[in-house]
Amino acid sequence: MMGQDCLILTDAKLIREVLRKRPDSFVRAFNKDKLLSFSGVLATEGEEWKRHRRLGAPAFNAANAATMVPGDALVAKRFVRQLQKSVRQNDNRIVWEPRKSFLPAVFDCLCICVFGKDFRLVNPDDLPITDGSQGITEAIEDLTSGADHILTRVVHPVMARDRFPWNLHPMIKKFHSGVHRLSEFGEDLAAERRAEKESTSRVDLLSKLLQLNKEDLQGNLVTFFVAGSDTTALSMSWCLYYLCVYPDLQARARAEVDLLGHDPETSEDLDNLPFIGSCLIESIRLQPAFIALGHEAITEVSVGGKKVAPGTKVVTLLRKHLRSSAEGGSLFK
Repeated sequence: MMGQDCLILTDAKLIREVLRKRPDSFVRAFNKDKLLSFSGVLATEGEEWKRHRRLGAPAFNAANAATMVPGDALVAKRFVRQLQKSVRQNDNRIVWEPRKSFLPAVFDCLCICVFGKDFRLVNPDDLPITDGSQGITEAIEDLTSGADHILTRVVHPVMARDRFPWNLHPMIKKFHSGVHRLSEFGEDLAAERRAEKESTSRVDLLSKLLQLNKEDLQGNLVTFFVAGSDTTALSMSWCLYYLCVYPDLQARARAEVDLLGHDPETSEDLDNLPFIGSCLIESIRLQPAFIALGHEAITEVSVGGKKVAPGTKVVTLLRKHLRSSAEGGSLFK
């Protein structure tokens, strides 16, 4: 692959073997030469990854996760009203692009969960726009689109740096601008929260991470948006696609919500929707956000009993494995 030795894996045991041997023998390919210019669990390996995992873990415990559900439910209701409004305004028929349509809702959910700020990017009721919403929206869009470009199209780490001539590329420029503006916003907000006596009672992720230093806080905030935006929009889009393709399963999902008797608004409500949860998991199995995971051997290592030389690229075909007969096949069921 591109003039380099490459090992392609689809077998579940071999994929697990590679993942277990990280980070001592393998690292994620984009982290070997620090393709991404921020810290956090996405962009680090080894002990540094473990440190960031420990720093962020308390914010994602079960109790904190449950407090995020009402905010997400609020955005979901607005999203439905926005979609209904669009249909009414276009003679009850629209050409709908799910991923593009979902992104503002995902950004809203992230801003509520991460910052405790509701910018109303999905605004079916035409309420006054919150101060700063335009700037933060542009920062998030620049960050996520720039990160996607770097992860999928940049072939050498130096080309992703914020220096001439590489920063003349519009996507590289967007990425670094987004990182800077989002980090600046997060740091300013963190300073406000540290000065608040009641900040410990807040439920957003930022308020749970106030003990982090500036670099660690920046890395975690950027990671939340890079790793949690497009992936979520794609997963939701595929789930709706499959429910349209299989109307009998859609009817069963609707019946489950009808049995609940109201729009789900709490973690307990979600616990009473196991079939819908299964539909989401099944759609992710068939259409994972990353169809393959790239690694690189950093030592001589054995995979499946065969030696792999340092520098060898190892690509684990995640989607192909998840669609194997052992994992359930290629049908949504």
